[in-house]
Amino acid sequence: MVCRKSASALIAFLVAPLLQATPLPESDGLVHQGVASCASSICHGRVETADNANVWLTEYRVWLREDPHAGAYKTLLSDESRRIARNMGLDNAHEAQACLACHADNVPAELRGDKFHLDDGVGCEACHGGSEQYLMTHTEMNRLHRLNLEQGMYPTDQPAEKAALCLSCHLGTTDKLATHEIMGAGHPRLSFDLLAYTINQPVHYAVDEDYRDRKTVTTDLQTWLFGLVGQSRAYLNLLVNAGSSSGSAPIGEFAMYQCHACHRPMSPLQWEPDTKFAGSLSPGSLRLNDGPITVLITVLEQLDDALAREALASLNDLHYVSTQGVNKLQTSSENLIATFARFETVLAERDFNREDLLALYRYLLQSASAGEFHYFSQAEQVFLAAETIAIAAGIDEQVQGVMTDWYATMLDENRFSKTRFAEAASRVLSSI
Repeated sequence: MVCRKSASALIAFLVAPLLQATPLPESDGLVHQGVASCASSICHGRVETADNANVWLTEYRVWLREDPHAGAYKTLLSDESRRIARNMGLDNAHEAQACLACHADNVPAELRGDKFHLDDGVGCEACHGGSEQYLMTHTEMNRLHRLNLEQGMYPTDQPAEKAALCLSCHLGTTDKLATHEIMGAGHPRLSFDLLAYTINQPVHYAVDEDYRDRKTVTTDLQTWLFGLVGQSRAYLNLLVNAGSSSGSAPIGEFAMYQCHACHRPMSPLQWEPDTKFAGSLSPGSLRLNDGPITVLITVLEQLDDALAREALASLNDLHYVSTQGVNKLQTSSENLIATFARFETVLAERDFNREDLLALYRYLLQSASAGEFHYFSQAEQVFLAAETIAIAAGIDEQVQGVMTDWYATMLDENRFSKTRFAEAASRVLSSI
């Protein structure tokens, strides 16, 4: 395909918690010992993978040499980051808490061990949790994964928990958010897809028999769906919290709204009603950034029509109340979150055969061809969904050419055309 590496083959079945409940590593209250505590040649710093261990023991070197997370802090020293900091009135980016929150393992000073260095960037414990309690015990022979979790290791194998972890930076939390001010100063627009990000991150583990015995394993399709639900839920929680902090203000944090509803040319006139997802909005209304939610509802229309109808009604209500004041968003947001949680329950117990995948693929293409997706943030989510399903169904080589042409309609988000996107989707649909 064209925008990410090919997905791995479908793997084992899923039994997972449905809602992220574990404290994120940044707030686990444990001492973070630092990357150097994992880097020795007898730990995770070997040059070659170990034959007599249940992990590779090369994880530190993979992170250091291949993983962009290792360079997250150094990004703050770039000319672009200096310009963003200057635009925000900050002395520099590499000391600003708003930047360090996502570009480093920025735990409080009292929770930094002797080998901890802030300039290590997003290191081991930023994802796996402070190692204060498990560092000396997690290497014991026949060590149960459950015991590591009890001692503070973060359950990255659980898709809902993993989605919450990644989204805490790639979308934000109430404590750290790429606000409209930050993006206005020059920070790139954030986008996220759990499966695509998982696949593109350098692999530092093998899903072998030992891994399956100890941890949860999901198919690529399930990872994508759990990520889509997690992204929708995280956005809705942010939206509600932004509303409650704004009191009776008519507009909350601008980062919660659809960027391209405003950031596009005034001429030619481009507005048209979205009668499906946001029928209550009139010309000139700010539109919530509902891209992942609209795609999730489209998936539900194929997989669970009753849940789809509930979610669609709640989303339309959400758009309506957003024009009445952000303090009125909570009920509609909670209704959507509850609906999506019920879908997670179904998803945890459902497998998909090839016919299911092809039916879902066709339905997404039909929806795209019908022009149901008005904005770039919707289009990128739809494309990633279709690409994921094509790979899972084994038709990716068959549709590669037309998918590449479809992707080409999204190369410039500032010139995105709903019409060209729909026309290209129609050609993909005709090819299968």
